[in-house]
Amino acid sequence: MENSDTEVNSSILLTESTIVWKLGGRGPDFEALCEFLKENTIPTAELDMRRNAIGNEGARMISESLKINTTLTSLSLWWNDIGAEEARMINESLKINTALTFLNLWYNKIGDEGAMMISESLMNNTTLTELSLFRNNIGDEGAKKDK
Repeated sequence: MENSDTEVNSSILLTESTIVWKLGGRGPDFEALCEFLKENTIPTAELDMRRNAIGNEGARMISESLKINTTLTSLSLWWNDIGAEEARMINESLKINTALTFLNLWYNKIGDEGAMMISESLMNNTTLTELSLFRNNIGDEGAKKDK
């Protein structure tokens, strides 16, 4: 019996330095992945979590992992229902994280408020060199660098 509302269909491709994660939402596998990132036991250079609809709780979990993780250098979270509140959580983790150099947040709902929050963390973060915010409904207000 197939029920798209309750069935979780996840897959993980793990190579020497890359994890490609496809999950139809959050669940026990997602929680295990976030815990794995906190442990830093295997060097993980890249995590691709595009199109997973992680939303608020998923953003909180990945943000908590980023505060601890010292091996992840590239994170792709595009198309994950990330809005201003989730951007605040990511902002807090970027203030602490010293490993991440690339963050892709394409096709989310960050908006002006979220963009201003993320830009706050960039004032002190010296390791993040590439941030992609394409298609996030960010207008002139969110693009101002003095906010």
